[in-house]
Amino acid sequence: MEKTGRKSAAIYIAFFAAVYMIMAIYANYFSIYFKHLGMTPVEIGVLNAIGPVVTIFVPVFFGSIADRSKYKNTILSVVIAMSAAISFLFFFGRSFIYIFFVVMLFFSAFCSISPLSDAIALERSALDGFNYSHVRLAGTLGFAVIALVVGYLSDFDLMYSFYALSLCCTVSFVFSLFLPKVRGHAHEVQKVSIFELYKDKKYLAYQIFAALFWGNVSISNAFFGLYLTDGLGGTKAMLGYANITSILIETVLLATGMRITKKLGTTKTLCATMAIVGIRMVLTAASAGPWMLIGVNILHGMTVMVFMYMLATYVNENMRPELKARGQMMNTVISMGFARMVGSLVSGFMVEGLGYKMSFCLSGVFCLACALVFYLFLTSMDRREKRLSDQI
Repeated sequence: MEKTGRKSAAIYIAFFAAVYMIMAIYANYFSIYFKHLGMTPVEIGVLNAIGPVVTIFVPVFFGSIADRSKYKNTILSVVIAMSAAISFLFFFGRSFIYIFFVVMLFFSAFCSISPLSDAIALERSALDGFNYSHVRLAGTLGFAVIALVVGYLSDFDLMYSFYALSLCCTVSFVFSLFLPKVRGHAHEVQKVSIFELYKDKKYLAYQIFAALFWGNVSISNAFFGLYLTDGLGGTKAMLGYANITSILIETVLLATGMRITKKLGTTKTLCATMAIVGIRMVLTAASAGPWMLIGVNILHGMTVMVFMYMLATYVNENMRPELKARGQMMNTVISMGFARMVGSLVSGFMVEGLGYKMSFCLSGVFCLACALVFYLFLTSMDRREKRLSDQI
């Protein structure tokens, strides 16, 4: 790698580490904070559904602007600055209604950061010759470090998680200003409809599968921390340990450039991750104590990150340049927007009606069934495409 490539990679590594620290804080500690305020599982489910609801509408808007702007980085910096400013509002109220509106405002800005970051980093990695998986590894390590640190601090006062949130948002904004620029390709060509994305039937099939994946992962996102601390008697520091176990696998996969996924291909990798989610959910339900649950969580490192990586890479490698940002945004809208909205709401009612263990168990069984059905469907689609290409 040339000097320019190394410098570019270093800036993206620092930026991704900071952004994924933000994700770690809201993913692990928002639900615990809501419970601390005395909210019910249904109310927690509603609050966890706000982000996905907003994600259905907002990212496409910012993705379209990014594709049409001179530089996509400009829009990225704007949404991060908005997130940083809104994060300070968490300090000024504790009622359900107040928290509802602050969470809605926060995710209105934050939900576009990850897909824009992926779109920009993937394009820049091709230009500068650095490995995107190593940049993504920085995000994984940042996620683990802040989850562990905030876990310890939150045992003293949960508000430390929001101090960390505001700090990480601010640092991310500063780093975003120094990212090497990526042009908005639609700025230079005739307007292209977002529906052009769905002429790729494989992409459409992956989106449907991703919706089912994220719908089931939502129960873990919303209630894993509460299950560990309230259900099994663990501490908030143990939640940090649980993140570390999953990070171990992620680190190995990303450090090796995701070679195993390249051998399997997109279809087999996505189906394998769904099956592993199912196994993890069933074992989570069967966990007899917090330390067993922490061990089970190592499987998490083989699922969410891998799924996100494969979809982001598919868009970058198969979509036209002027559609790449919107392709990444649609990954977010369908997968982490609509699917997580439904999943968060349903999981709230499931936990309140059935309890933690039965809810995790049913979700796991459903994941295993989905993995089998979609494996048969997607591999048949792969074979059909291969036959058509051989005939040409």
